[in-house]
Amino acid sequence: MKDTKIQWHPAFVAAMGLELKQNRNDLIFEKEYNLNTKPLEIDLLVIKKESSVQLTNEIGKFFKGHNIVEYKSLFPTQIIVTRELGKSNHVWLRFLSERLKKQDVIEFLENVRQLSDKEDQELADSVLEVGMEANKQIIEELMGDENMYEALMEMMEPRIQQREKAKIEAERKRGIRLAVKSLQDLGTGTVDIKKVIIKNYGLSEEEIEEFL
Repeated sequence: MKDTKIQWHPAFVAAMGLELKQNRNDLIFEKEYNLNTKPLEIDLLVIKKESSVQLTNEIGKFFKGHNIVEYKSLFPTQIIVTRELGKSNHVWLRFLSERLKKQDVIEFLENVRQLSDKEDQELADSVLEVGMEANKQIIEELMGDENMYEALMEMMEPRIQQREKAKIEAERKRGIRLAVKSLQDLGTGTVDIKKVIIKNYGLSEEEIEEFL
């Protein structure tokens, strides 16, 4: 049964951002844009800031002023078949597939290593996560290769650290809320609660207001 939980659309928007990165300053990216007041959304609206700008990417060469970009679209627009895109020119969009091969992953990682811009790296990270989720078997095979394992871990480490940090922060806030509630149940006044929480958790006067 096909896994419908994979979040393809955010990764598609990230991949388009990488495809068009050479002209990113010339464009405006509107994600999940509402066409009207009715619940009808498009995945991405790409707007040229200046209509005369010529985009270097071969996909972007067809773009006009306002461009509707859909993942599996029904709109009359440019159709991009990812598996038919050139490997060297469109590595980002090609990675959004459930049929990746080992060489596709290797080439993707090689391109990621060449990224120096923080925004580019964050976009690539989003694409990588979805590609890995959609190709678990091939990723597991690659993880058996020591060099590939290190390369994948290097890519995923920032995201893992971010998740762990968020988890720790959530647990910390939960602990503070429980402590505040316990003190309140004991009839402790607000002023004294603030003193206890500031002393034990190192919060500022402004930060503690969130928990009172």
